[in-house]
Amino acid sequence: MKQLLFASLLLCVSGPSFMKADFISTVNSTNPLAYFRLETVNGSSQVNGYVTTYVNGAGEGSPGAVAEPSNNYLKLSSASQQYASTSLSGGINTAGSMMAWVNLASLPSPNGTYYIAGESQVGNDFDLQFQNDNKLYFYSGGGSAVSYTPATASLIGQWHMIAATYNATTNTQDIYWDGSLVSSGNVGSGTNKTGAFWIGASSVFGGRYFNGGIDEVGVWNYDLSAAQVSSIYSSASPVGAAPEPASFLLLGLGLPVMFWIRRRRT
Repeated sequence: MKQLLFASLLLCVSGPSFMKADFISTVNSTNPLAYFRLETVNGSSQVNGYVTTYVNGAGEGSPGAVAEPSNNYLKLSSASQQYASTSLSGGINTAGSMMAWVNLASLPSPNGTYYIAGESQVGNDFDLQFQNDNKLYFYSGGGSAVSYTPATASLIGQWHMIAATYNATTNTQDIYWDGSLVSSGNVGSGTNKTGAFWIGASSVFGGRYFNGGIDEVGVWNYDLSAAQVSSIYSSASPVGAAPEPASFLLLGLGLPVMFWIRRRRT
């Protein structure tokens, strides 16, 4: 009986981690082209060693409640024109995907476009950004875009996982918000991307500086499936977690205590 109670207490104290896959391992299992965890200033991607360079005083934000709560994030000020360039260029052809956790410090309207990440190229875009109508846009070729309108009240001061995918062969492009498909459209022209991958600003289109926090940026040279996006989001902490610790307390201790009371009564 003591052993059962101890195991129940251990489950309660450990909480949701027993029920969740590791976020980093889940991302890596999808074979990304690059995965920028943005833990340190001027670091490198976890796969393939692409180097990041923080520009104009871009720095690190303290760990927060995002995919990895113990991890710093890229903190940017649009007024100071801060961003992070990377050594990744090209590598994305007829299909591609990108992911980022974002936390806006202010709305784009009326400040202008907030660029999240991508490989900008005139007539052959691979760009993910908030525009000054407060909508999220994903461009994947020839100026074609798919957009999503999030609730503006949820944008400032809250972390959200955004993923975008395209496939020129199937002529599809999608936006995912917090693990769920929210918008779909057509790719248009353009395939092989040759631009430089930047985070927080466009390497081609000026003035598109992000204002807020960006973290856990992933890039793929194929289109992630809805199941893969959902799996990545569900593995994040604390979002996508199983029951709260209080629920584990009821689950872990309820049955043993009832069993103990029943034995006492008999």
